[in-house]
Amino acid sequence: SSGINAEYGEKLDEYKKDLDLLANCFLTKESEEGFALYNEFCRKVPRSLDLISAMTKDPQTLQFIQDCRQQLNHFFPLSEFLHRPIQRILKYPLLLRDLQKITSGTKYAAGIEAALDKITGVAIHINKVKRVQELESHEILGWTGEPLLEYGVLKLEQAFKVNGTDGRYLFLFEKLLLFTKQKEGKYQYKAHLLPSDIGMTEGDKNEVKFEIEKFKAQKRTKFVVQAPSLDIKATWVYEIKRSVLENQDNITPQMREVLLKGIPSMDKTNQFNDILHNSKYTSFIYLQGFEQH
Repeated sequence: SSGINAEYGEKLDEYKKDLDLLANCFLTKESEEGFALYNEFCRKVPRSLDLISAMTKDPQTLQFIQDCRQQLNHFFPLSEFLHRPIQRILKYPLLLRDLQKITSGTKYAAGIEAALDKITGVAIHINKVKRVQELESHEILGWTGEPLLEYGVLKLEQAFKVNGTDGRYLFLFEKLLLFTKQKEGKYQYKAHLLPSDIGMTEGDKNEVKFEIEKFKAQKRTKFVVQAPSLDIKATWVYEIKRSVLENQDNITPQMREVLLKGIPSMDKTNQFNDILHNSKYTSFIYLQGFEQH
């Protein structure tokens, strides 16, 4: 990450008189690969911090680190070098927003806007990863499963009434739906569902309630979820559907889009009908609403 920052610093300085070239710094294949490293870097920061903490408990190791810092004239603690690359990349959107204001209406505007869109997406993803790390480190209590980042980034979080009870807070990750109870500014784990376990009934489009059901259990567990508004319900229903479909290996991208839109584009006797009714795809039976078209 430090190498990427140094390279970008050199290029930005070199191209500061040519804004087309500067914008292109953020749009090349090499930059995309470099930004991808940040995603992996962010995921590994907590583990690295734990390792540093464990290592510095050993007096000899601690002394060695202190000697190295003194020789290199580095006054920051070792952990600071894990945070700085992230802090630095989050400054690029600020730089490009300033350039966007300056170049508005000029020939450079399109390039700067494209660069801003690209780096904003990177920054949003990094912030999502940081949010998951915060949840896992001190906000979600009682979770004993795999590290939450193993289930992807956080897509949605929202307070709901569940089974008639207020104070329930749901977290939707790419590969996990987590039910918690709000408790003194933190979240107590209550239940979770993997995408392959989820069945869902949308209910009336004019009602804020929808049902989520756990399939792969000896006794089916049903959660009646009441959203604060119809818009929030629609967003959650759509994203839960997406999570289920994106984690099904047997669904083609074309079929995934058809199911998400809820508009069958093929004869029901073909693949669409198989998905809805074949026992191998039980998680789709309760994505109700598709059969009605």
